[in-house]
Amino acid sequence: MKQRVSKSWDDYYLDLLDNVASRSKDPDTQVGAIIVDKNNKQIGMGYNGFPPKFPDTEEYWKRPTKYRFVVHAEMNAIFNSLEPVNDCTLYVPFYPCADCAKNIAGARISRIVIDTEYYQNETTDLIFKECNIEVTVRHKGQTNKKSRSSDEQQDKEKSTTVRETKCTF
Repeated sequence: MKQRVSKSWDDYYLDLLDNVASRSKDPDTQVGAIIVDKNNKQIGMGYNGFPPKFPDTEEYWKRPTKYRFVVHAEMNAIFNSLEPVNDCTLYVPFYPCADCAKNIAGARISRIVIDTEYYQNETTDLIFKECNIEVTVRHKGQTNKKSRSSDEQQDKEKSTTVRETKCTF
């Protein structure tokens, strides 16, 4: 009998991000984030949305108004964690913004696994480097297809290779 090979923990949690993101009420972009401990046990998850008790109205979800109020998925995952997140791994579909990167470092998350380099920026890279946060990027394409332009989506469909880059800063 042939032994079944299961997917890696990184692939498993990156593949779950779409389900977590589906909870977001954002009409334009749904993003999910998952935090796991050293034993690969999920201890937190979050998606982009308004703070608790904030009115969930169509008016507030319009661009650019929503940008003043939305809490990013990374932050909600940290806020919703069942245990302390220090020395944990955070899974996200694309590079965090600089504000989230500061809070990820402040929460002492030691590793971040990113599905694609989309939104990569110098500030986030510098924060992760200076705070010794290990970064792993899986280049399989954007998890949240609503945030991709049609040209990027076509490029993704043309490229079938999956490669993994691991950088320890």
